[in-house]
Amino acid sequence: MFSVVTPVYNAKKYIAQAIESVQAQGFETWEMIIVDDGSTDGSQEIVSQYAAKDARIKIVQNDHGGVSRARNSGIQLAKYEWIALLDADDAFCPGKMKRQLESSESNPEVVLWGTFGYNIGENGKTFDVFEDGPKCLEDFQRLRKKAGLVTLKTSSAMFRASLFQLLGGFDSKYDSTEDAELWNRMADHGTVLVIPEPLILYRFHPQSLSVRKMQFQYDCTRFILARNKKRLLGEELLLEEFMVAYQARPLLVKLADWSTMNSNAYWRFAGIRFANREKTTGFGWLLLAFATNPPMISWRIIRKLAAWFRFSKFRDQ
Repeated sequence: MFSVVTPVYNAKKYIAQAIESVQAQGFETWEMIIVDDGSTDGSQEIVSQYAAKDARIKIVQNDHGGVSRARNSGIQLAKYEWIALLDADDAFCPGKMKRQLESSESNPEVVLWGTFGYNIGENGKTFDVFEDGPKCLEDFQRLRKKAGLVTLKTSSAMFRASLFQLLGGFDSKYDSTEDAELWNRMADHGTVLVIPEPLILYRFHPQSLSVRKMQFQYDCTRFILARNKKRLLGEELLLEEFMVAYQARPLLVKLADWSTMNSNAYWRFAGIRFANREKTTGFGWLLLAFATNPPMISWRIIRKLAAWFRFSKFRDQ
């Protein structure tokens, strides 16, 4: 038994695939709580059509208040202990929930589960594979010892509602990085692991929230890393306190951060273009990303190619 929580804001192009991917998981007992965050494009009508045919699908109407508030309100209404998140423009692969629930039974110390997955374009075609998150206990312990960032894709996440409530849910102050901020708080309470198989479809398109707020994402990521280091020492760090010191960092450090942030942005733009079969523009962004930070992008390209060859057997679109 599980509850899937999906925030929707003007996602009528994709929401049907998201819903059908949950229905196709092969379980009888589940619910999908879809929180419409003030859509104006007809998303609500599409969801209502599915809800009319399947009582396990429920729609909640919110005034537009952002993804953190929408997820929090949906989880508050969930009746099952295991919560799975699914963004409206993503989808589960067959067997995703089965693999996670089976893994949770044999590993009760894990408080947050994720998976690998496929990056897809607007048309739903697979571009490549992502491998975010610690794959085993040793990976997680190494990450924690060095105060590293615990990351996994939001649409792959599964966690207990009781822990979510204990921690107060998503904090909208970190809008666009609220997921990573919560994952790192959850990691203080137990192990975080991902199943090293591609079990979700993660959609690349220019309207995605992560593309529109890259500067803020980068700043918040720096904060979470700094907070992790403080917590290893038994201390705490507030965002406001961090930002004062962050703005005062030396010029050379700012330039290094500028290089990393912009190279990340160009890499992301390249991924969007490649995922949507715009190869010429994609190569242009990739060259710009490489020129801005050659070592980082070289390593990413190697990892991407290795991942694609490892997992191409799982899916062929």
